[in-house]
Amino acid sequence: MALPMVYGGPGRYVQGPGELSRQGRYLSWLGCAAYVLFDQGTEDRLCRQIVDGFLDEDLSEPFFKIYNGPCTEDAVVEMAKEAQAEYCDMVVGIGGGKMLDIAKAVAFYAELPLCVCPTAASMDGPCSAISVLYHEDGSFDRYLMLEKNPDLVVVDTNVVAAAPLRMTVAGMGDALATYFEARSCAAARGANEHGARRGTWHWSRHVPATIRLWNAASLPSAISKRGVHRRRLSA
Repeated sequence: MALPMVYGGPGRYVQGPGELSRQGRYLSWLGCAAYVLFDQGTEDRLCRQIVDGFLDEDLSEPFFKIYNGPCTEDAVVEMAKEAQAEYCDMVVGIGGGKMLDIAKAVAFYAELPLCVCPTAASMDGPCSAISVLYHEDGSFDRYLMLEKNPDLVVVDTNVVAAAPLRMTVAGMGDALATYFEARSCAAARGANEHGARRGTWHWSRHVPATIRLWNAASLPSAISKRGVHRRRLSA
């Protein structure tokens, strides 16, 4: 019997300029009392937008958690207990890849719905069902395979566009590398984490043409003017 094709992704995806300040209208789909995670750098840059995002009348006062440490199992378990002790009914993660991994793990251990708000387009973590855990010294611990993808993803395109240029370029490379990952998965013809066949090959076979067409002349002028070239990227 042939395996069915199953797609796994976030419950809802919202994208647009200024959406971080308006996320309250979407968070009310998940609950009313949020446990909000971000680091000091995110607070310094986006404090006003973050606070504005929780002014929706359907939300109660959130519990803001500033965390600058590594994504360790002990840390995320402790934060999950804190979220439960504060009677939070959802977790919100705002930041880059590490912070989103932390938020996903906290929601997993606290058994709460999750919203992630990426602040850069440097990776595909916002929509994935995995968190990478590390030891206190920064060395790799293990992959935490989650039961589901985030319930809600909110992308403020103004925030993402203002991220450091190197992070945006890294995201381009990550997206192009996905072609080779998809090709390997399709060639293996094995079941994915949903017990079904992978549905990535249909679009991935068109990526080589995209790579051939993607040259320096087609890059956005804003990136070209800021001097992105191989020497700078390898510095």
